[in-house]
Amino acid sequence: MQNEEIMPYIAERLKLLRGLRKLSLEKIANQMGLSRKQIQNYENCNCAIPVVRLWQLANIMKVNMDFFWEGMNENNANSNDDLQLIKMFHKIKDKDVRQNIVKIIKTLAEN
Repeated sequence: MQNEEIMPYIAERLKLLRGLRKLSLEKIANQMGLSRKQIQNYENCNCAIPVVRLWQLANIMKVNMDFFWEGMNENNANSNDDLQLIKMFHKIKDKDVRQNIVKIIKTLAEN
């Protein structure tokens, strides 16, 4: 896999996670001691994200660093499906509905 494929994938995962955590560019930038523009550059893939910054982002957003490249080696169509599913799932406000969806997915995955 080439850098041209890796960086956009990580940038997309960063955008997704920031949206799921409902964190503004400013809030993340302040916590990292960076400018809002720098975080935006990372998300728009205008520059590579240094490993130490990726580690900081993971800590701020309370995920393992693996989150950023999870699924990268899979087919891109599957990865996009995964991202869409996560985005839509987090739009569901009803906690009971969300729990039922998780149960259904677990049942399907086990069969």
